[in-house]
This record gives sequence, C-alpha cells and structure tokens, in this order.
Amino acid sequence: INVLQGEMAHCTPSQADVLVSDDATTCHILGLWSRISCRCSCNSCGAQRAINERNKDGSVSTILASMAHIDGPGYQDCLKSAIDLHYEYHSSFQISCCDHKQGDDESHLFVIEVYIHMMGGYNDDNATSIEITEEVLRTLSNISDDYTRKSSGKDEMQQQPRMQMILQTCAVSCANDNGS
Repeated sequence: INVLQGEMAHCTPSQADVLVSDDATTCHILGLWSRISCRCSCNSCGAQRAINERNKDGSVSTILASMAHIDGPGYQDCLKSAIDLHYEYHSSFQISCCDHKQGDDESHLFVIEVYIHMMGGYNDDNATSIEITEEVLRTLSNISDDYTRKSSGKDEMQQQPRMQMILQTCAVSCANDNGS
C-alpha cells in the first residue's frame, strides 16, 4: 500500500505485505506497528501461547500496521483515531488466560505494544519540519497520557489491555538532513 501526502492507511499482514511512502521533504512519515502480549507472573500462561499460535497459523492476525504521510500541523485528531483503532483492534480479541480463577495470586496483564517510527523533514528555513516534529511528538505523548489515565483506574481482573507506546525510530530534522 502506497500512502501519499496527506493520507493514512491501516492493514494487517493478511491485507498487505508492505506499507510505503516517499517524497517527504518537510513532511514526516509516521509508521505504527502494534501487537498484544500477555505479561503475567506465572510460567505456564496459555494466553501468550494462544497469541503466538494465532499469529503463526494465520487464522487471526494479532498485528496491525498504520502509516501516515503528515504534510503539516493539524493531524491531532487523525493520530488519535489511528491509536484508538489499534487499541480497539487488539481489544477485540477474546484471549483467555491460564486456568486461573479470579482471586488467584497470579496476575495477567495484557499489553498493547505500539511501536512508533517517524522519519522525514529537514532543517528548512521556515522551520516547517520542526513544527511538524514537535506537534506529532506532543500529540503522541498526550495520547499516551490519556491511555495511562484510562487504565490506571481499572481493576486488572477486568482483562482490559493496557497500552504501551514505544518510540523506536525518530530520524527527523537534523537527524534526517545531511546539510544540503
């Protein structure tokens, strides 16, 4: 799937092999890749095994990818909708834990891990690139804070997954500019 300037696309591995975008001068290309995992205190958790088995046999994909070609400020709502889509997608899986019953000492925490990759922009004279960089990072930080507040008040036994956002690649502005 080729994502052009001002566009966003979402897909699972069964829908597309590759998400691409190019021709980003002051624009930024934002890639999101997410999965759900179980972080539990027992050694025999069937939940993580079920997640991995579903992913390997192809019956259900537990991976979602998104790409956006951001050409200026004003994408806050679009980015919020994209992160919400990742949360809703992974929350829709009914993954059962081990045979532990409510009240057991073992805790099961489902976490949606969202890996963030941002590239593009250069040190332009109008500082357009840095404005985009700052807005995207601020928006992602605010979204992360919103999800942290939502999950901090919930009882872990409800099995509502938590969200963890990880900035894995950030090659923007001077980190993406050789000076010419």
